[in-house]
Amino acid sequence: MKYNQAPNVLPAVREWSGSEGRFVLDPSTVIVCRNGKAYDQIMIIKEYFSDLLGINPKLVYSPAKSTIIFALDDSACKGREEGYELAAFEDSLVVTAKTTIGLLYGGITIVQSLYVDGFFPCGKAIDYPAYKVRGGMLDVARLYMPLDKVMEITKYMAWFKMNEVHMHINDNDLTNDLHAPIGDGQLDWEVFTNEIELYKMDTTVLVEVTGVEKQKKSLEYMAANHIFPL
Repeated sequence: MKYNQAPNVLPAVREWSGSEGRFVLDPSTVIVCRNGKAYDQIMIIKEYFSDLLGINPKLVYSPAKSTIIFALDDSACKGREEGYELAAFEDSLVVTAKTTIGLLYGGITIVQSLYVDGFFPCGKAIDYPAYKVRGGMLDVARLYMPLDKVMEITKYMAWFKMNEVHMHINDNDLTNDLHAPIGDGQLDWEVFTNEIELYKMDTTVLVEVTGVEKQKKSLEYMAANHIFPL
């Protein structure tokens, strides 16, 4: 008897126990979410399905012939905050996690495997990050990029289960090196912070301005507009 190898995903799942058979996505496949707290993350997963696989599975309340189930469980993956368990059968995939970010990562693992191989191998995965911080840096102060491009890049980072973005905005003007206080530049901070929260990217703002008064103005603006709790 030959058991399935682990799914082809990046980063690779930490633990895998293969069985026989494979789950194949089809137009009738539906998604069941057992907890409303995960709604935003399920919408991201559905977007990956649509963009990369050309299929937009319906979000329903009851399992069907072909179902992908997402459920929160405090005991899943031994309670690891970003971990998840994924049980794969020929007619269903079941992702359980302690947190909504764990469900998101489980969904990404599913889409990656379906994208690369066209199927998900039957078996059980237990997956969790090897490192607490997994991030990258965008220097948009020196290389201008529009906000929609920044959003696209953060989406790619989430695709590879990265959880921190270092955004070097400098003076937040996006075009000139003015070292202006936060709030005086062109960046729409409300849109930016909403995007970061949606993709669960840990974010730290380093205020780089000239003079104490500009720094004080930046901090007051951030506090007044609830930009990254101070």
